[in-house]
Amino acid sequence: MAISNCLFSPTSENPCGFSVWCVLAKLRAKPRNEIIHKTVVKYLRKSKIISSLVLILIIGCKSQSGIKYSADDGLGFEYLNIKQSFNMKLVDFFQNTAHCGTEGLPYALLIGKTESEFVPENITVLSYCDNRIFKVGEKLKIELTENPTEKTTMNPIYFVKDTIINGNKNRWLIGSEYKAIWGRPIKLKK
Repeated sequence: MAISNCLFSPTSENPCGFSVWCVLAKLRAKPRNEIIHKTVVKYLRKSKIISSLVLILIIGCKSQSGIKYSADDGLGFEYLNIKQSFNMKLVDFFQNTAHCGTEGLPYALLIGKTESEFVPENITVLSYCDNRIFKVGEKLKIELTENPTEKTTMNPIYFVKDTIINGNKNRWLIGSEYKAIWGRPIKLKK
């Protein structure tokens, strides 16, 4: 029995020293490149189908769901014109999650009850580019700052909430129920 690179061949040896069975086996086998090509083509067909389905889903999801926004009266705050700092107790807080270099004016939103006679009882404070975290119930001193919308053409990045009432989608600006100021909160020691 002869041993070749291909098989153990009990018969059909030729004088050159290789097995005829080995030659026949190599002629019958599929080349490696052909196997890879078929696998890749099969994978690409599957991925094209999946990509097409994902694209259809994305386009379908972007269509209107039948809920229409009621006419917005324009989002914005009504600003107070006050000149001196005041103290307040924090009632609600929305943290700034944007960076100062964005294409808008990021701010932290603080809603509080004031302890001053010349400021309304409830007030909204917008703290420009403030990434600090405040806890509800904290006592804060509010130092007034200049309104950044007066220095630039950019607008604030508003905190909004959507509500559906009788099939109409309403969007309201969080904190706009109270008069607002731009200020810098300072934590007061207990």
